[in-house]
Amino acid sequence: MSWNISMILIDKKLDEDAKIEFVRKYYKSYIKGSNTSLELSLNPKNNSIYIGNYGNSTIITHFEIPLHINWEVKDIGKFEKKHNKTSKLCKTFDDCNIFCVYLNSVGTVFNYSFFKNGERIRHKRNQIKGNFDLCEEVGSLLMAEQEYYSFSKIKHIEKGREVNYGKKIGILHKTYYCSREYYSLKRINNEEESLSEFQCAYEVIMNTTKQFLNRRLDEMELENILMIEYCKK
Repeated sequence: MSWNISMILIDKKLDEDAKIEFVRKYYKSYIKGSNTSLELSLNPKNNSIYIGNYGNSTIITHFEIPLHINWEVKDIGKFEKKHNKTSKLCKTFDDCNIFCVYLNSVGTVFNYSFFKNGERIRHKRNQIKGNFDLCEEVGSLLMAEQEYYSFSKIKHIEKGREVNYGKKIGILHKTYYCSREYYSLKRINNEEESLSEFQCAYEVIMNTTKQFLNRRLDEMELENILMIEYCKK
């Protein structure tokens, strides 16, 4: 199955006022559109924001907001609140865990970020460079990443950019463009093939969605999850 996901998960069930507060960060004037399903809104074709609740969490989809938040990561942590694209998200939900993800399985493109209490603590994105599928990453490993990184092998590495990172002002963290082969403990014992960067990212993304939704996204009946459309006037 091919996946095209442009989504934000928040570990809090938002009421209507909180949803509108988020929409107004992007659209000064808006109207409510028609209801749809999460299945249809995961890869939205228009400029509408879709918001729905599932359990105790909230799902937001938009065709480019997650991509923009994950693309230019100059700073992470408290420094980042000065950047407009990200501050709209982390200032609005500064007491929540947030998972912001873009994944396109046709183009094997992915990027994701995890926010905790209004600060981005983890960022990773890939790009094709030469013969390597390289990833730029910064921050602490997610729980879903730790198993794979424990049994990973670096194939190629290049110096990346310097990014402000950490609790103390002025700390610089050098990012790297890195290509790895990933294994899980189960796969090593079974002598199965390694996972590519994209295959590993897919598993990490799906396992992280389980933290918010209690089930992996690829195991859910997406057509039954209600999403409400908010259209820009």
